[in-house]
Amino acid sequence: MKDFCRELAARLATPEGLRTARLLQMQGLLSAPAGGTPALPGKGAQPISIWQPQQIDGELAFVRPDPGPFDDHYATRKVLRPKRSELPLRVAFFGESVAAGYLYAPHLTPAQVLEAQLQAQGSFEVIDLARTNETLAGLRDTVRASLQINPDVLVLFVGNNWNLLETPEVSPYIPSIQARQRYALALREGIEGPVRLAREQLRARALER
Repeated sequence: MKDFCRELAARLATPEGLRTARLLQMQGLLSAPAGGTPALPGKGAQPISIWQPQQIDGELAFVRPDPGPFDDHYATRKVLRPKRSELPLRVAFFGESVAAGYLYAPHLTPAQVLEAQLQAQGSFEVIDLARTNETLAGLRDTVRASLQINPDVLVLFVGNNWNLLETPEVSPYIPSIQARQRYALALREGIEGPVRLAREQLRARALER
């Protein structure tokens, strides 16, 4: 193997060898096989954000772990249960720090205000699944998992974090070689190039199903 490594190093030390390696990197052909995250079981209940599935009195429920001494990013409701009756109509509420009532929660949150306004018009309940520092991927997973508690309406109050958290790879400081290469190619168009690239990536992620 040492002989092969020496030959490879000699080839990569040439301008043509370096260019070949960069092209292979941009195509993802030099990446190590991704181990991936184990998928959640296809059958059975899945966690809803931090609410873990449990059996309580023989019925499925989702139970929130106790917060730490400095609290955490999530709503305080301890147990979520699948809806069993037509009323009240159930609204599942999702979002980031603004939607979570950052600096006012748990004493006052947008979910509480929304529930009070809806209850003035009829039989409603609002399940608060907003959290501070929410990401698009986390939001997607939480929305999908929330269907286990049978909401009638989904309300998504999101977007504040997207420019900050969702396209960090469109930056010359990101450690990924491929991301830096994409950034450099986009920068050939001027500053509008990385902006366009970030917009395209954000749109693609927002449209993921």
